[in-house]
Amino acid sequence: MEGTQESARRGMANLLVVYLVWGSTFLAIGIAVRGPHGAPPMVLGFIRMALGGGILAGMAALGRQSLTVPWRQLAWAGLAGLLLWVGANGLIMVAERHVATGYAALMMGMVPLLVGMVDLLAGRQRLSPPLAIGMSLGVLGLVLLSNVSGQIRGGHAWDVVWLLLAAMAQAGSLVVQHTRLRSVPSLVSAAWQEWLAAPVFLALTWIFHEPWPHWAPATAAAALYLVVVGALAYASFAAAVRLLPMTIAGTYAFVNPVIAVILGALVLGEPLTLRTTVGGALLLMGVAGVLRSRLATPGVPVVAAG
Repeated sequence: MEGTQESARRGMANLLVVYLVWGSTFLAIGIAVRGPHGAPPMVLGFIRMALGGGILAGMAALGRQSLTVPWRQLAWAGLAGLLLWVGANGLIMVAERHVATGYAALMMGMVPLLVGMVDLLAGRQRLSPPLAIGMSLGVLGLVLLSNVSGQIRGGHAWDVVWLLLAAMAQAGSLVVQHTRLRSVPSLVSAAWQEWLAAPVFLALTWIFHEPWPHWAPATAAAALYLVVVGALAYASFAAAVRLLPMTIAGTYAFVNPVIAVILGALVLGEPLTLRTTVGGALLLMGVAGVLRSRLATPGVPVVAAG
């Protein structure tokens, strides 16, 4: 009994790290890419992938996990990394130059809904009442959020489209990871995904003629936070999943956007309108319904992203 309580305490401590770090990632991205000294998105992505992949690989090595992966699974890891980091996080970085960080987090909160739709269409999950209600609430919340013009600085309506595409890309990456990479240890898979995404970001810096940034203190601190603390949070999530019931570990999916909205309002003074509040609440209730349905379905895990 004492060992179980200790495991629960350690699991909750790791989950708290996931709440705070993954919830603050959107704030760190906003600080890193905005302003005259902001880092160009593709340059920031390259730095984050090259260094973050090394940290994850080092953590895997400390855990005596081999970094050797069969070529077929390495290819799938490359696809997952391309979707998750270049497709999803790359577009988030582009969008957050103009949109509020809390708004971006709420838009990305739809990822569990998209994954649930994919599982439903693929026949891996049946349309249960919690899933149907959750998807309906989520779609309604998304409609409200997508029409919020007050959150978009300078009329950059395309940034909302980038966030929608980012959520789709992240959902696609999670499906690939669940269906093709389950036999690869999570830290090893994450390291390869970041390493394989790094040269793509580097190529994009050349295509878009992005200059090397002039590192202002705030920009450098935010970039360092994304590289180091972001990698450590992934290990915390893996520990939380191992030590806690998925009903508890899965709460990150709707806690993180709330934390992101609060941090954006407190640190950056981002507006919090009634429409954003209602839309975000409906979206998060929808996510909760989808997660409940996924937890009730054997073999269908809670999705993870950060």
